[in-house]
Amino acid sequence: MIDLLLKPEKSFSNGIAIIIDVLRATSTIVTALCNGAPFVLPVRTLSQARKLRKKTVVLGGERGGVKPADFDLGNSPLEYTQSALDGRGVILSTTNGTRAISLVRAREMAAACFLNLNSAVRAVSENEEVLLVCAGSYGKPSFEDTLCAGAIIYSSGRKDLTDSARVAKYLWKENRSRSLVDLLLESSHGMELCRYGFSEDIDYCAQMNITDILPTAKYLLSERGVQKREDLRKYGFRAFQFHHL
Repeated sequence: MIDLLLKPEKSFSNGIAIIIDVLRATSTIVTALCNGAPFVLPVRTLSQARKLRKKTVVLGGERGGVKPADFDLGNSPLEYTQSALDGRGVILSTTNGTRAISLVRAREMAAACFLNLNSAVRAVSENEEVLLVCAGSYGKPSFEDTLCAGAIIYSSGRKDLTDSARVAKYLWKENRSRSLVDLLLESSHGMELCRYGFSEDIDYCAQMNITDILPTAKYLLSERGVQKREDLRKYGFRAFQFHHL
C-alpha cells in the first residue's frame, strides 16, 4: 500500500518512508551527496545544528528562506558545490524539510525530489509498504511537494493507493505536460523564494532525473520499535543520516 501525508505529522511505517521537500531541503540533500558530502545529517533546530558544529562538517540551513548569519551555507542546492563541501559532511536544519524528517519513524527513510525521481520510483516499486511524506510549507500542504509525490506514484504504476496518494497521482497526471519550472513558480513557496532572490533555485530544482542516487537512512529497530535518538548515538548509530543507496 502507498500512503501519502500531504503535510508532516508524527507517523510510523514498517516499510520505507520517503520525504519530499522539492523547495528545497531534499533537493539540497541529493545535491550535497552528489557533490561529495559523505553524509547529510538533518536536525530539527538551529541550536542542535550549532552544538554539532566542528571543522570537519559544513553547517547549512535556513529559517524563513534566509541563511542564519553564523552558518556556512544556506538551503540553496546551488551553494553545495564540490569546492564548498571539500569532502565534508553536512549538518542541515531547515524550516520545513528537516522538521518533516524529525516527525517520521520508519524501517528505512529516503529523500526524494524531481532531481532523483526515477530512483524514488524504483524504491516505491521494490517496497510493499510505502509512506510518502510531503514536507509542506509552514505546516500546510504545498503544491510542489504534492506534485512530486504524484509524479512518483504515477510513474510507479501501482494501484494500491490511499485516497491522499490518489489525489496526488491525479494532480501530476493533469499537469505532467506543462513546464515544471512554470509549475514550481506558481507555488506559494516558489513565489516566496523568488522574492528572496532564489529564482535560480527554481530552475535547478525543476530538473528531472539528473542523478540516480537515493539518499537513505536506516534506523536501529528493537521489539519496541524504533529506538530513541539518544540510544542510536550511544550505540554508534545516527538517525537521519543520509547516504548513497
